[in-house]
This record gives sequence, C-alpha cells and structure tokens, in this order.
Amino acid sequence: MAIMGGNIRRGGLVQKYQLYRGAGEPSAYYDYAGSETLDDAVVRGGPHTFERSSTANYFDAGGVLQSAAINVARFNYVYDGSVWVNKGLLVEGESANSLTYSRDFSNAAWLHTAAASVSSGVSVVDGATRNIVLTDDSGAARLNKYINTSCPNDSNVNLFSIRVPKTSGASHFPMMQTLLTGGTAQQMVAILDTDTGVVTAITETGTVTSQAEDFDDHWLWWSTVLNNSTGNTTARMLLNPAGSTNGTTLDNAATGSTAMDYATIELNTSTPTTPIETVASAVTRTVDDVTRATTSLPGTILLKGRTAPSIGSTDQVVAQWDDGTEDNRVTVLRRGSSTQGEIAVQVVDGGASQADFDSGATIADDTDFAIALRISASDFAASLDGASVATDGAGTLPSGITTFRAGDNVANTKTWGGSLAVVGEWTAALSDDALAGLSS
Repeated sequence: MAIMGGNIRRGGLVQKYQLYRGAGEPSAYYDYAGSETLDDAVVRGGPHTFERSSTANYFDAGGVLQSAAINVARFNYVYDGSVWVNKGLLVEGESANSLTYSRDFSNAAWLHTAAASVSSGVSVVDGATRNIVLTDDSGAARLNKYINTSCPNDSNVNLFSIRVPKTSGASHFPMMQTLLTGGTAQQMVAILDTDTGVVTAITETGTVTSQAEDFDDHWLWWSTVLNNSTGNTTARMLLNPAGSTNGTTLDNAATGSTAMDYATIELNTSTPTTPIETVASAVTRTVDDVTRATTSLPGTILLKGRTAPSIGSTDQVVAQWDDGTEDNRVTVLRRGSSTQGEIAVQVVDGGASQADFDSGATIADDTDFAIALRISASDFAASLDGASVATDGAGTLPSGITTFRAGDNVANTKTWGGSLAVVGEWTAALSDDALAGLSS
C-alpha cells in the first residue's frame, strides 16, 4: 500500500532488488508500470509534483479512450497484439490539433474535389456517435473530403493522423493525401490496408513518411511531411474512403465506406500523440510536467521505459537531474540527430560539457528498453539492455542539483513522448557488472 508522498511501499521490495546483481537496495525507486497513480508508483523516495493545465486523453487497461482531468497524470497502456499492457508514466509535450471539426465530415470546413457522402457511425475509439463515415460509391472517380489549415513557412516537419477501424479478414484500402502547398509543394499519398495495417506509399514528394500502429480494434495511421521554406503556408489533409482495389495502386473503380476518426494535424512535430478532439477551433493539450525534489545526484541510475512512436530531429529526454537550469545537469536522452535513436548520456557542469556519449545501440520506435548509468567524476558509464558498458572517462560532476524531471528538459522543449516504467537511484557508483545486471 502506498503512503501518500511517503518513503516506502511495503510488500515486494526485497523481491524486486534480489534480481539486481550486486546492487543492493536503492535509495529511491519508482515503479510506474506497476501503478496507475504517481503516489502508488513511490516504492521508496519522495513525492512527485505533476502539472498539466489541460485535460488529456489516454487508453486504459481495456483499450478504452479516457480523459484525465487537469493536473492528473496518465499511464500508457499499449496493445501488444493480444492484451493492453501498462508501460508506465506517459509524458507528452504540448501539442495542438490545428484542424477543426476533427470528427464531423459533414461540416462545411471539410471541402471536396468530388464529394464523398458522409454518415454517422459509432467510433471504435471511444464509442461516441459522430459524422465520421465516408462513402465512395462512384466507381468512376475517387470521392473525398479534405480540410486546410495554416502552417508556418519553415523547414520543420508536420504530422497528419487519422484513426481507422480494422477489417479483420477483409482488406479495404482508404487513401490519405497529406500536402503542404503555397510554394514548392511537398506531399505524401498513401494507402492503408485496414486488415493488415500495411501502408503503401503512392506519391512521395520531399522528405515524407507514412505508417500505422496497432490499437487492437483500429489503426492509428499517420504521415509526416517536412516543409522546405519555399512559401508553403497551407497544410491539407485529403481522405478518400476507397482509394484502391488492390492496395498497391490508386484506382477510380474502388468503392466502399470507411470510418475515419480523430482527424489531426500537429504542426512542427514528427511524433503522433493521444487523440485531441476539435470542433470550431484548434485545441491544445498542454505538456505533462513531472518533477521531484532531490538534494543530491545519485551515483547509479536505472531507467526503464518505452520509446515514442517516432522521432524527428529533436532529442527526446528520458529523464534529467538538474539545478533548475541547463547549466548543471545529468540528462539521459534519445538522440534526434547524429546517431538518431541512440540512448545517450550528457553531463554538464557550470555550463560546460563534461560527458556526452552514446550507450552503443539504436532503440527503435515503440520499443521497451532499460539503461543503467554510473555517474561518478571522470568515470561515467552506461549499460543498455544488459550490454557491455559504454564509458566516458573525463569530467566533473554538476553541483547544486535540486530537481529530477521525468521525460523533459527545463524548458519543456525536448519531451520524451513515450513512457517511463521504472526510475531507480543508488547512492553508490556501482560496478560495470552491477550496471549490466540492473539493465538486463
């Protein structure tokens, strides 16, 4: 049973740490994947401070979409192909759904080049009845609905997503065009197989991607399009409920209906987030800000988590210990550039870099991992998933550490986007063998 903001949770503590060779008991331990509140996650250590100034959606243990109240943390249940599994504390950055009427294709905001008919349907995402079913019954043209929103004329990536029900045992092939226009147009045209989740790219102009993620009864289908600073200031999502008869080429003869729910355009990001419903205006979900007061830097750290669904050029911070600034900190992050996808360690003291090294392997999107770190002056080391340690032998330790941050930096500009399962801290700087044992 958890003590509110207390120091220890009785039951299972010794059993947990017997698994860790030569580590002994930690000075602090947080089991997010075994909990559904931040208080219950405290096995040993101090309480968290959590802030988010908006409500936010999440999927529960049964795969049902729920809404968390303002300043209430969310826990990330992920479908593993058979059941929904708690992967721990969900940490998402601030994001806005920039398009309007995200669940109402009957609204005049949704235009067309050749109009697909619209009807109401029950959403497999949350059970609500919305005008989300598009039908193409032409057989001679690709009937569609599209919507435009403004986007910056910059060189950043923009993300377009839609949720589509599975059709187990019977393939159907809707099409999605995601387009940046106004200058030198950039676009992705892709087809989704609603049975298998396979996405086939038809047209790729510029730096673009498209993929789908399994959510048990539906697919989260998203595309990213990188802008190119040539004057593109309009982002368009065009949806065709029946784009192909064979799943490999566009075909005007294709007909049929598809429910397409939670249409979303998120600007300046490559990571899809939890559903954001809009009506007459854009809606912003604010950042999950998770901190904990601390008075010292641990000698050994264990982090377990799950990576975000995708990564762009911006680093994604797993956890950080700092003094309230970026000048004195230890940061564990997933690199967005250079060795993209690698879990790396950065140590900064007095504004000067003391260590900056990779753990030795790239971690794929939507993947569980564990990393154990030794934080000791001129003896920094990391073991990822039980592998031999990577090291950085020089450098001093930052002083004045006051704050632990889960999944972000001080400015909330490098949010993790995935989940944290475990955070453990040991006062001593443990051996290489202990690091490998902890992360195994």
